Order: sequence, then C-alpha cells, then structure tokens
Amino acid sequence: MPSGSFPIRYLGVPLCTKKLSLQNCEPLIHQVRSRFTSWSAKILSFAGRLLLIKTVIAGITTFWSSAFTLPKSCISRINSLCGCFLWKGNLEGHHTARVAWSEVTKTKGEGGLGIHDLQCWNKAACLKFTWLLFFRQGSIWVAWFRSEILRDDISNFWTVKPNQSMSWMARKLLKMRDTIYPWIHLRVGNGINTRFWSDNWSPYGNLANYLSATRTSHLGIPWKANLASLNRMIGWGLQTPPTCLLCNLGIETRDHLLFACPFSFGVWNAIAARCSLAATPDWTSTLIRMQTLPIKSLTSQLSLVLAGNDLLDLD
Repeated sequence: MPSGSFPIRYLGVPLCTKKLSLQNCEPLIHQVRSRFTSWSAKILSFAGRLLLIKTVIAGITTFWSSAFTLPKSCISRINSLCGCFLWKGNLEGHHTARVAWSEVTKTKGEGGLGIHDLQCWNKAACLKFTWLLFFRQGSIWVAWFRSEILRDDISNFWTVKPNQSMSWMARKLLKMRDTIYPWIHLRVGNGINTRFWSDNWSPYGNLANYLSATRTSHLGIPWKANLASLNRMIGWGLQTPPTCLLCNLGIETRDHLLFACPFSFGVWNAIAARCSLAATPDWTSTLIRMQTLPIKSLTSQLSLVLAGNDLLDLD
C-alpha cells in the first residue's frame, strides 16, 4: 500500500499537522485569482463586480475559513485581489483604492458596501468549533478534544492553559476564549458541574474578576462595616423609623439585619445547611469561621449553594 506524507489534500483543503502556512493556502489564492482572471475578459459594471465578490468569492473563502484559522498573509493577499478586481475590473498592474478596504467591508448601514470582512468572518467561523465542543456530542473531533485537551471535563475549557504539546488549532481555539466567554452562560442546575468562581453563571460574569479586594466596591458592596442600616441613617440626620423592615421586631443594625432578624437568620441557616455547617449567631463568629476554614473546602461548599436557587422565594 502506498504511503504519503503531510500535508495532503482532503475535500479540497489541506490536512497538516502544523500551523497553516501561506504556501498551504496557495490553492485557495489560485482559485480566487482564476475566477477574477476569467471574469476580467467580460465587460462588467462596478455593481456586477461587487456582486461576484459578495457571492462567488465569499462562497469560496467561506469553505476554507470554516475549516481553518487562515494566516493573515493569506487574508491580505485575497483582500488585495478583491480590491484590485473591484476598482479596476482586472488584476493587471497596480491599482489605486478609492476607499480603504476596512471601509468597504462595513455594512451598508455603516456606509460600506456589505462585503464580508474575511478576517472577522474567519474568526466567527472558527468560534463555531467552541459551540461544537459544548453541544455536539457525536463528533469524533469533539470526543478527542474533550478527552485529550479538557480531560473529560468541559468546564476545563475556561481554565486549561495552552502549551506547545497541543496542536496549533487547539491553541488557537483556547486563545479565543475571551471573545466567546461573554456569550456563553451556564445553567446551574444541581451545581455539580458548575465552578463557583470561574464559570459564567451569574449576571456579572466570572465572580473571581469581581469579588476581590479591589472590585467589591464596584458592585455596590460597602467596605469596612459601612452598611447603610437604618440606625446609621438616623445618625446622619435622616428622618426614618429605625425598625427592621423584614421582621418589625428590633432596631435595624448590622448585626440585627444579618443575624438577629428571624428572616435573615433563616436565610443564613439555609445556606449553612447546604454547606454542612452550623449557622453562626453573629458577625464576629462568622469572620472567625471564614478565617479558619480551608479556602478550597469553603469554595467547594459554597458551590453547592448554587443548587439552592429555588430554596428561598424572597418575593
């Protein structure tokens, strides 16, 4: 049986073990150039040339860009060919662009001609592979990526670090995580497959980026016991009853609002039960417990609280 070597062509595109090079993309560039050359012999209006670029050329490049992350040099060559044909009608000699290509590729509503930006289109097409990782279970490629790269845990997609032992395509996908992360939200369910700090389950995104010493104030959480309880508001000169609005049984202070109030204590008691802990009666006891519990243990226990989103109806 004859043997070959990479790169080889399959379904018209190259299969290679290394990063796609400009030389690997020569068949694509040649195909685009051949189309333009055949059309140059015809007398086409500007509108006709624009239509061919938006339909035929876009179809050719979409097939490749849906399979690979194309090199920037390849995208630049194709954009140059498209610009030359659009403004001159042929590929001979130099051409002067009347408008920058970045303006041409804008939508008509933005003042452009509606031609697809190949670089953005290629990036969007490659992000489809991330969607496949999460939602396409029967794919051989998905099974391989989950097993070899993510160690059979899809949540590792957001935390695994790229390294040189991975394929260039795998590293490229992992580098796109910051782009796709805001668009993927996890449904908590029972909380077993949800990472409390790093997964995008809350309206604020990754809690690790917000609930830190420098970011809690951005969420409106007061520092240094500066909770605006009713008894403090009275000290500021505000005319308001000091009675707790939740229970109407005592003065609304910090300790009453968080612990002494029957309603608040019920909430804390429910959270403590889900973490297999006993509820603490006051602020000092709570701080002591948080300082003595192991961080990893506390984090894993708090993740179980996510499963109790239907535990309490605060309305």
